[in-house]
Amino acid sequence: MNGHNVMPTKEFSQQLHDENDPIARKVVIDFLKNIYEECGCKSVEICENPNIFGIDLILKVNGNETSGIEVERRSSWDTFYFPFDTINVPARKLKFHDKDKHNKYIAVNKDMTRALVLVMSDIVKSPMIENPNKYVEAGEMFYSVDVNKACFYKLAQKFSSHLTGMC
Repeated sequence: MNGHNVMPTKEFSQQLHDENDPIARKVVIDFLKNIYEECGCKSVEICENPNIFGIDLILKVNGNETSGIEVERRSSWDTFYFPFDTINVPARKLKFHDKDKHNKYIAVNKDMTRALVLVMSDIVKSPMIENPNKYVEAGEMFYSVDVNKACFYKLAQKFSSHLTGMC
């Protein structure tokens, strides 16, 4: 032990990453592109962050980076409606909060038919709780965000085609 208090966190799993991250990012990119196209915003670009340790997606307007988006696929959200009163966001996501940008956290449900969007500044203002889970039995901290802070979206049916060959 090095004398520092180290908060336990979920250990990185390449298998979980490969099963969830690429498909969830693709679904979120398509979802955001559809929203911006519907608004008539042609100068918006959503791209993968080349920094694999950084926030997942970068939003650019007129070529300038304006915000980032952290993406997560929630296997425990296996219904159409979000089944909980709070959204537990791992405290380790704090590194993606940038007070000068309007970074977002977007989670999709297990079958990627729904998405929730939170603003990072709302997340970091929320109380922190310890939440034992299947990956970390004790000590991992989460922001407990009131579900009313989230915007929920129904994803287009075409996104279900992303599941083909992924299960």
